[in-house]
Amino acid sequence: MPALPSWLTEPLRHQFAVLLPERPEYHPDHPLGCHRRRISDRITSDKMPQPLRFGCSYEAIADTTCSATTIRSRRDEWIRPDVFARPKQIASRRRHVERTHAWQNAFHRLARCYERRAPIVNAFFDLTDTIITVRSLIRRAWMTHRWDERPNRRP
Repeated sequence: MPALPSWLTEPLRHQFAVLLPERPEYHPDHPLGCHRRRISDRITSDKMPQPLRFGCSYEAIADTTCSATTIRSRRDEWIRPDVFARPKQIASRRRHVERTHAWQNAFHRLARCYERRAPIVNAFFDLTDTIITVRSLIRRAWMTHRWDERPNRRP
């Protein structure tokens, strides 16, 4: 069961792809000249909203494509350059605070927060606010615009 519908994850994935630093597939400083391939940012960005939406642990969403340790390390790697905060700065100027706080209750990770470090909690709030805003903009655009990947029914 996906955490978010595909019509919402695709715009978010494009926003994050622009903000993420370019990384080589292999680590260039490895002493043997080889190393396991880096797990794709696309896979990790798909996993990021799942603990936020369902309130589950990283171990619960880990599978053969991505481990819990990779999700945590990638999360910390993306927090440092404010990858979560920048899309929120672009989009959250448009929403009312009261509505946003009410909509945040649907994300169970915020209701039961197990994180101890403030930057991680703030990153989850930024990701939540970005999801809420993009979802609202897509719903509004569905009524007035047409595009190729437009959902068949009103989101």
